[in-house]
Amino acid sequence: MEYEARGAVRHDIDRERAIADYSEAIRLDPNLTSAYQIRALAYRRIGRKDLAEADKRTAKSLIGK
Repeated sequence: MEYEARGAVRHDIDRERAIADYSEAIRLDPNLTSAYQIRALAYRRIGRKDLAEADKRTAKSLIGK
């Protein structure tokens, strides 16, 4: 939760660090759907549609579990 919250604070200020925080949150809890969803938004905002789509697919698969 700490890394996800920190990523949210940085989301509009420093997207690269926000992505790193969301990635750490996912590393600690690979089932953290919200971190995948928010990281997908951050990836899209830096022009990485491929990674954004991958995170969206992962979040969707986790919701279906």
